[in-house]
Parts: sequence; C-alpha cells; structure tokens
Amino acid sequence: MRGFLGPKGAGSMRIRLRLAAILRKHLPPGETGSVVELDVEEGTTPLQVLESMNIPFERPLMIAVNQVKLRLDEVNSRALRDGETMAVFPAVGGG
Repeated sequence: MRGFLGPKGAGSMRIRLRLAAILRKHLPPGETGSVVELDVEEGTTPLQVLESMNIPFERPLMIAVNQVKLRLDEVNSRALRDGETMAVFPAVGGG
C-alpha cells in the first residue's frame, strides 16, 4: 500500500517508512510486515511523516534516515529526499 501526505504528481517523491515493534500498529490497514512506501511532498520532514501516521512524538523514539540516527533538532528541520528510508524505533531502556 502507498500512502501520501500531499497531492501526487509534480513536487512529490517516494520514501520508505520502516516501523519497529509496537509502532507497527500505525501502518495503514491491511499492511503486513514493517515497511510502507509513502508518496510525500518535497521538503517533508520526519516529524511531518510521524504526524501523518498518527505516531505521537511525545513518546521516546529513535528515528534514523538511511541508517543514520537523527538528532532531536533534525526531526523537524531535515527535509527527506526521494528514495530515502526512514526508520522509527521505540526507545529501549535497560539496566
């Protein structure tokens, strides 16, 4: 299944979103596995993707783009690019 944040066509791009563990419940209905392709507008940030998928950013999350962990300030400032993969993991604590 493919989702989109804005109108498809000119000015749009495709990214892959990988959700781990309990976050998979935010995938579109009927999706199996952990990855979905999304058509998004150019300039979309990781925070906008989270919001579009109804994933609360208040919870502790680890977000990576192309296997590089984002700093907190990059979640709302870094623009995603066509073909990139964004992965979201719940934070894990231990002792």
